[in-house]
Order: sequence, then C-alpha cells, then structure tokens
Amino acid sequence: MYWQDSFRTNLSQKLEGYLNNDSALQEQKFKLFVAEESGEVVGVAAMRTAPEHMAKFASTSNPVEFYVAAAKEQGRGVGKALADKRLEEAKAAGYTEVILFGGENHQDSWP
Repeated sequence: MYWQDSFRTNLSQKLEGYLNNDSALQEQKFKLFVAEESGEVVGVAAMRTAPEHMAKFASTSNPVEFYVAAAKEQGRGVGKALADKRLEEAKAAGYTEVILFGGENHQDSWP
C-alpha cells in the first residue's frame, strides 16, 4: 500500500482525532480532505491555522499551514486538485498566507 510507516500512522491518528472532534485539532481549525477513486484513497490534504513555530516565518498576521498534501500517483492532477480546493477554502476562511513545509524525506513533494 502507498501510505506506509510513520506517515500512515500520523495520518491515521489525525483522521481519528478529526472524526472524534479532538479539541486540539478543533483549536487549530484542522481540516482533513480525502480524494477517492473507485473507493480507494488516492490523495489527502489537510490544513490548519499555522502553529507558532511556523507562523514566525509568515509575513502576514493570519497564515494557514497546508499540513499535508499527498497523492498516490504524481502527474494525474489529484494533488493539484486538492491544493487548489484548499487554497479556495483558505481564502474563504480569511487566511492571508499559506505556509508549507516539506522535509528532506519528502523531496518529491517540493515542486
């Protein structure tokens, strides 16, 4: 399966917390979105109010963090569709800037 190891564990924990109305996730205004095709998850994206350790890099006062955006296969437009929809929602929610972080182990997501 595509979603493996600590990424899958972290994502599963966030999803469980989101579904159970976890107060910490609610405070962060965390939202999780899933793209499916034929009943299979092919992409995920999440956003939340940028935490302080990331907000200090922002140039505006109300940044949002795109927590994760991942697609099972690159080049099919799933990641772009998820990101575009998140941008629309971030604007509608009044966020003024998007902050992204892509660790060394996720260099394939940098573009």
